[in-house]
Amino acid sequence: MSAPFPLDLPATTAVYLCLYVVTLALHVVFMSYSLGGACYLALAALRKGGTVSPCERTARGVLVDWLPFSLGLTITAGVGPLLFVQILYEKAFYTANLLLFYRWMMIVPVLIVGFYLLYLIKSDYAQARPWLWRGACIGAFLCFAFVAWSWTENHLLSTDPRAWPEMYEQRRVVYASPLLMPRLGMWFFGTWPVMAAAVAWQLRAAESRGQSVPDREFVRLGRVALIGLVFGGACALGYAMRAGGQVTAVLNKSSLWLHVSMLVLGVAAMLVVWIRCLTGKGRRPAIRPLIAGTLASILASGAIRESLRVEQVDMAALMSHHSRALQAGGHVVFGIAFLVNALVIAYALTLAAKAVRGTTKADEIATEES
Repeated sequence: MSAPFPLDLPATTAVYLCLYVVTLALHVVFMSYSLGGACYLALAALRKGGTVSPCERTARGVLVDWLPFSLGLTITAGVGPLLFVQILYEKAFYTANLLLFYRWMMIVPVLIVGFYLLYLIKSDYAQARPWLWRGACIGAFLCFAFVAWSWTENHLLSTDPRAWPEMYEQRRVVYASPLLMPRLGMWFFGTWPVMAAAVAWQLRAAESRGQSVPDREFVRLGRVALIGLVFGGACALGYAMRAGGQVTAVLNKSSLWLHVSMLVLGVAAMLVVWIRCLTGKGRRPAIRPLIAGTLASILASGAIRESLRVEQVDMAALMSHHSRALQAGGHVVFGIAFLVNALVIAYALTLAAKAVRGTTKADEIATEES
């Protein structure tokens, strides 16, 4: 690719690629909250072993309260990129799915188990039984870790057509690659700073409603975010080194330096905010630059990721399929459905905001009366 992503591609392919990167970024936000949050709870359960109430104004309390809803958003937001990836990389994506066979299909039941475990963590029944609460936290994390491993494996297999005949002949449903662990580590640790930024925003919102949040909660989130950035960066470097000259060759092209610069600036913003949070007196992160840096990093890394995949997949054979898909029709129906759903979501958010304000006022009245 010689021009800025994705302007050197045909218009239809570029449209689908842009839509895929944007919808994937939205999915990554919720996915990071779910996977990173489940990991946070699992580590907390192993470290201290106590249960936590959803109403507690702590990072753990917020995660216990919101993780079931977040997982629902993760799955819903995953529909868009799932549709676009099938259009963009039709043969490669479907081949990887078929070769992984029942391993790939296990994602759905595993997600269902993880979903109900999150509700168990939130229940009074588990709260009264610490051993059950700890087991549910660890079990939920293992479910989401399996899904992350499966998606990473699928992606790598879809870009390695030379491995397809051997996997089919040997009927293997596990794809072994030296790139698997560093890539999985890059994504796994990358969820930590995203989750930390989201939870910090929720805690700051609670403070704006007059609720008290201990300083140590922001300190813990800062440590989690910095550890994720350091280890995620190390895994990304390890992935690039194991991939040989493939990643370097693509990154050296002028088309990607804009996105690399955007990624560097986004990560730098996160580092500055969290380091100031840990070393400053207030212990409160600056939310706006933190969110801006987080979103910039997600979008830039998504663009880089797809630029690398475009170089690995035979896109020339797929471009005609992209044109036919765009002309398939249904645009009016899609527009109406999009508008209706947007209005329903806006109305639901309005109801949720009113409920939160009502709960806050009730708490204030109860505090005054006591």
